[in-house]
Amino acid sequence: MMIAKVQKWGNSQGLLLNKDLLSEAEIEVGDEVDVVVREGALVVRPVRRVRGGHDLRELVRRIPKDYKPEEVDWGPPSAARSGDGGVHPSQRRPPRSHL
Repeated sequence: MMIAKVQKWGNSQGLLLNKDLLSEAEIEVGDEVDVVVREGALVVRPVRRVRGGHDLRELVRRIPKDYKPEEVDWGPPSAARSGDGGVHPSQRRPPRSHL
């Protein structure tokens, strides 16, 4: 437990938190945190991001309201996805016959 004092910083207020407390909460300087009030107490939790640091809810919010998805033609499958190890058809060897 730590006793902290609410301080004024410019037009905002803030708390100084010691390194051990942040470490215990798995929060580092520069991390984003969720701050909520529960039963009269401030609760601070680290924002957990996955897959490259993107929040799906935030990404979806950025989609324009008038966006209409379209089908995209990506062309025929490439050799790298055909299961032959990425060998171009012109460079494939014929199968060897067994005796």
